[in-house]
Parts: sequence; structure tokens; C-alpha cells
Amino acid sequence: DVKATQKKVALEFTAGFAEDTRVAFGEKNENAYPTLWEAGDVVTISYDGRTTTYTLTADDISEDRKSADITAEFTLEADQMLAASGNVTATVGTEFVADNAVTQNGAKPAHYLMASANYPNETVLNFEHEVAYGKMTIEGLDDVELETVELTLTGAYGASYACTIDATYVTDNVFWFVTKP
Repeated sequence: DVKATQKKVALEFTAGFAEDTRVAFGEKNENAYPTLWEAGDVVTISYDGRTTTYTLTADDISEDRKSADITAEFTLEADQMLAASGNVTATVGTEFVADNAVTQNGAKPAHYLMASANYPNETVLNFEHEVAYGKMTIEGLDDVELETVELTLTGAYGASYACTIDATYVTDNVFWFVTKP
């Protein structure tokens, strides 16, 4: 709702994915899962000290689902203006928290993506993943009912992270997990 003393200002962007994006939510092709937009994805946009959100609709998303149109709409007082140019940042998802490292949905990992652009010279937001994703298949458990899965990830320099996954989120012996690289 806009009061009589306010106005709305909209900035238009196209959202895509950086070329080096490796893991995402589409059907696997060769050794990668393509990143795809879905209706309902929420993008948070910050510009000129203000923040707004935009929820994608099916009409916003390209046919191949690799790009989407985003409108960042800011409500200002009638005598206020947005800066004519500046840095825009955008995020999708929730910033990584170690205790929430495992997706709550076996079919689609929780994701956290970020993008930035220098508006108005750049109106394309190329999102990049800020977390690493893993997909694990548990085999040979045909007669076993899982309650939890214990997972320990060990990095190249010996640092490790352990978590317990509620088997409720294991679908067809497959689960996704998320960790910060």
C-alpha cells in the first residue's frame, strides 16, 4: 500500500547464473545439475540503503528456466529519490548456517545465491552459489529402515564437519546436503 505522500520506484533486472555455477536443481546432464529458476523463488534486492523482495512468477521465468525478469520496487516518501547509480546486491535463499547444513527436502537442496551489479550500467544479475552442494545415494539397504544418517565431511587441510541427517529427508536412498566451501 502506498500512502498519498509516498511513491513507488521500480528497477528492472534480468537474473541469470554465472557460467561457473556447477550444482543446482534441474535434471543431471553429464556431470552437473543445471541451476533453474522456479515460480515462488524469492529474491532480496538491496540498493541505495534500501531492501525489498520480489517473488518470481511463472511469467517472469524464461522457457528454459535459466533466466528471469525481476522488478525491485521501492516505496519512497514523495520528496525522496533513489540514487541515479550505484551498487545493487541480490540474494536468493538464506545465508549458510552450519546447523542447517542439510536440506529439509531430499529432492532439492536449500540454496544460497548472491549477485551484484553496478546500476544502471549493468542490469543483469549473474547469481553465484555461496555454498557447496552434495548428493549422496545410500545403496545396499533394501531391508533396512533408516532413522538418521551420520555424515562427516573432511576438507583438504584436515578440517571436518559432522552432521546428523533425519532420514525423513532421504528419498529413494538419496539425500542432498549443503556446506560452506
